[in-house]
Amino acid sequence: MTTVRWDELQRLLAEALDRADPERVPFLDRACAGRPELKQELTELLAASQRHSPLDGSVASLLEPAAAEPVRGGMEILGHYQILERLGRGGMGVVYKARDLHLGRILALKFLPVHLSSDAGAKERLRVEAQAAGALDHPNICTIHEIGETDDGQLFIAMSYYEGETLEARLRRGALSPDEAIALTVQAAQGLAKAHERGVVHRDIKPANLMVNTDGVLKILDFGIAKVPGVQLSAPGQRLGTVAYMSPEQVRGEPLDGRTDVWSLGVVLYEMLTGERRFTGVTDVAQVRAILDYRSGQESARLPAVSTQLDRVLGRMLAERPARRYVATDLVRDLERLRPPQTGRRRATRGSARR
Repeated sequence: MTTVRWDELQRLLAEALDRADPERVPFLDRACAGRPELKQELTELLAASQRHSPLDGSVASLLEPAAAEPVRGGMEILGHYQILERLGRGGMGVVYKARDLHLGRILALKFLPVHLSSDAGAKERLRVEAQAAGALDHPNICTIHEIGETDDGQLFIAMSYYEGETLEARLRRGALSPDEAIALTVQAAQGLAKAHERGVVHRDIKPANLMVNTDGVLKILDFGIAKVPGVQLSAPGQRLGTVAYMSPEQVRGEPLDGRTDVWSLGVVLYEMLTGERRFTGVTDVAQVRAILDYRSGQESARLPAVSTQLDRVLGRMLAERPARRYVATDLVRDLERLRPPQTGRRRATRGSARR
């Protein structure tokens, strides 16, 4: 199996596993259109995953059983942490719920997936993620407590554990009201403004990386592919991120600043208001084409129930040219003018940080 093929299988399997059972077949139909062999392979892997308990292993263990992730859970102790259960998994990390035995608090520990656990570049990226988020002390950014290493050399980040759910999980139940969407977008923009002030560009703002805790506070998660001042871990022109939420300059592999995150947040705001993705397509290529073909000013016809002021803000968030787009601080200012008092504090269902 080639590295590209393996990465594709892992990515699609992880995305399928993150969906509810009724959504998986339509997802595979879209993702594997014209590729029946790929669909069959993923269908078999999904069936195999149902025969595993949540702690039996990662996506990697289904694709390459010989390199299975060590089982963690129960009373396993790593340093001063007791592993309790696995919370989630993604292409760049596996997250566990753990108890800090020194302070008695519950945290989330993020490890590299098994296929990257000995990769020097991946380890450096995890360190950069910890440093990037750890330097951003802000109520709307996930708190990083430390970066550690197990006795067998596996690097991990210890971060706050949040009761709540990701925005991705919330959107599976449908669109949000404009007031709710504005309240959450304000919080995300406030966190991004802090990051951009420090020169950090997230580069992967999407519903799965936005957690809403049970107090209605939004937390930006997963700085795993963030652009950090003085650190060069990706090649010039390399495209990192999730295609459906990428800005035009991001899909073209051009230099990026914080305005690419504002575009991505605009795509998320659209999804909150409609319950549907703004840029769709069966393949990544189709999604890229939809982004590059987009022209601002198209939102009012799609959002008839949205106020003129909110439509205007969304249009500027999704301006094709970065020079015409908001910077995060100005976005916060304009959204605050639209934000009604005492919103954004609705309780979320139980869950936690993932990936």
